[in-house]
Amino acid sequence: MNKKQKITLFSGLSAIIIAFGVWAFQGFHLFTHDKIEVRLPQSDVDKLLGQPPRYEWVNHFTLGLEYTLAIAAVVIAASTVLLFLFKNKKKAFS
Repeated sequence: MNKKQKITLFSGLSAIIIAFGVWAFQGFHLFTHDKIEVRLPQSDVDKLLGQPPRYEWVNHFTLGLEYTLAIAAVVIAASTVLLFLFKNKKKAFS
């Protein structure tokens, strides 16, 4: 394995580890979320009258497993192609 192949392999593995690290840091969600539901504060009058709490959707991206696996598949495919292209093509002369 030559130097370019080692760099390609290390870069690919690093990209995959970073993608899974981000996925783990954001909470191991199976599906990607682009919004979260936030509970709005209630006034004392609303509490006294027994009003149900109000909720609002807020934009917030959370990486899911399906995008993480897609990123890993693209990195593996690109690394495989680059490893093949960086092979030494020395010919043995008899």
